[in-house]
Amino acid sequence: MRSAHLFGLMGGVVCGVMVSPLLPQPGGVAAFMCLGAVRSLVATVLIWHRTRLPLMTIGGALATAMLLAMAWLIGYGVHLFRLPWAAILGLGVSVTVASSEAERWVHPKAYEALKAANRRASLHDLLLWRDIPRLR
Repeated sequence: MRSAHLFGLMGGVVCGVMVSPLLPQPGGVAAFMCLGAVRSLVATVLIWHRTRLPLMTIGGALATAMLLAMAWLIGYGVHLFRLPWAAILGLGVSVTVASSEAERWVHPKAYEALKAANRRASLHDLLLWRDIPRLR
């Protein structure tokens, strides 16, 4: 689990760099969002192929769509933390998290196997998507 925290910390550092003057604005932020969308898409496809967990797959697809939409909106200079965009993004994040958490009750054995694999995974495993076990 320590590696998951490190992965999250790395994501926080990347977000800090995204909003700093180190990157051209808004193109640099939009490019990072696109990279996040690619990572989310690959993870979503792997979750479906390796686990067949439908709600987590839906959540991943929604996260990918949200990242692409955010990149597009940022590219056009839209401020995402103002209404109505903040409310729409908040709803999308809520649905994404809820769909992943609902999997715990719909497919408890597969969910626990996925969580156990995530706990054992190193940072290297997380970066290479080896934290998603083959459950089917």
